[in-house]
Amino acid sequence: MVRLTFISFLGLLLSSSAICAQTTIDACNLFDVTENEAWPFVYTAVESDDPSSSAEQVFEIVVDELPSDGASVRVAKTVANGNWFFGEPIPLELGSNVITVTAVSFPRTVKFQFSSGEVAFSVLLLNYLDVNTCVASTGGVAVASCSAFEPGPNETWTHVLTAVTSDDPSSGEEQTLEIEVSALPAGGAEYRVAKTVANGNWFFGNPVELSLGLNTVSVSAVAFQRTVKFQFSSGEVEFTALAINGEPWSAMQMKRWDVPMPKRRTTTMPRRLMTVRARTILLITAAREPIGMRPQASAQPNLVARAILIRTGWLQFPICWYF
Repeated sequence: MVRLTFISFLGLLLSSSAICAQTTIDACNLFDVTENEAWPFVYTAVESDDPSSSAEQVFEIVVDELPSDGASVRVAKTVANGNWFFGEPIPLELGSNVITVTAVSFPRTVKFQFSSGEVAFSVLLLNYLDVNTCVASTGGVAVASCSAFEPGPNETWTHVLTAVTSDDPSSGEEQTLEIEVSALPAGGAEYRVAKTVANGNWFFGNPVELSLGLNTVSVSAVAFQRTVKFQFSSGEVEFTALAINGEPWSAMQMKRWDVPMPKRRTTTMPRRLMTVRARTILLITAAREPIGMRPQASAQPNLVARAILIRTGWLQFPICWYF
């Protein structure tokens, strides 16, 4: 019976269009907007001040959808005298598109220009490394529905995430927030740092606009105990990954599968994001206890999907869930 349940569960997941982490070029902050109407978007692989800029550059994008009239990509690079060279346009195809720029003996800048921002993709690799920090506008968790966030102090700052409190021996260390934003409300949203200073009074940083994709903010180390929080102006911000100092927070709701939801716990995974080379469902295991929870006498025998990692090709899925 359990086996049939998992098969049915997998089938349900595979049939969902929201599974595949997909976005478009014009919605991804890895691509810069240009004033060139023929090549309105550009991805920078390397710049001339990078010591490795002369090395071979291998760029791969897995295209899931193309605009009706198609789209192209071309190489833009500087040559030995610093002038620009533009390669021939290459029509993009559905599936994997790989472009290699050979190595040279001088520092240079290498970019990839795109003729349309309507190209939808799910994989972005540079020199065989997954650089896709952009996410689709679906499948995220709203700040308002995530137990990691507490109600904010006022109507301007409606939700707050506590990074560390003054009773923590490590509270004086640097505190870094990473949040992968997948959707923003129509009017946008902001965050700001709220922290105590040496005399215990509160200091509030300037508001910072959130953007789609990875947002990172660091609060520098101090020589005293302090509390550090991150306040958000809207609970409608959706995200697919959330980490404090590289440690993932429990945030992915499992209510839809009726999984018991204990109090907030952090996982012990060593990385905030996992990248897996596969075209299958991975790491779906039966468990009587959620990740990060110690066995208890009252443990329920519910089967828990410990990790659901789904994607065609390279998968980058946040370790960010309720369990």
